[in-house]
Amino acid sequence: MYALRPATNDDFDFLYKLHEATLRVHVEAIWGWNEAVQHKMLHESLGRDPRDIVIVDGSDCGVVGIAPRPGELFMHMIALHPRVQRRGIGASLVRDFIARAEAARLPAALRVFKINVGARRLYQRLGFVIVGETETHYDMRCG
Repeated sequence: MYALRPATNDDFDFLYKLHEATLRVHVEAIWGWNEAVQHKMLHESLGRDPRDIVIVDGSDCGVVGIAPRPGELFMHMIALHPRVQRRGIGASLVRDFIARAEAARLPAALRVFKINVGARRLYQRLGFVIVGETETHYDMRCG
């Protein structure tokens, strides 16, 4: 259904367009959208946070980032271009993340915007529960 490849600095333009297509509405509603700030944040995170490009039907269409943290496996990023959403790909990515955490004998953890109700419902349907919150996000765990 999908394949993954490691993201590189050469993927910046794709990742930025994906970020804008999938998260701009939420960022804009919470903090306002500042092009320069968004570019800087993505650029800085590329070298720090591991992520894979999601490939569907031979084309780059998403990103997923998973990294260990003390006592958990954390999914710090997941985004699929709107053209491939609602095909079960996101659910498959999350299920595979949960399986990876289970294999490592760690809980799976993530953070979601409070206003991103669709994503939160998906995570809850797949077994995540809210374990904390900030002003803007829910912290969720599974396992």
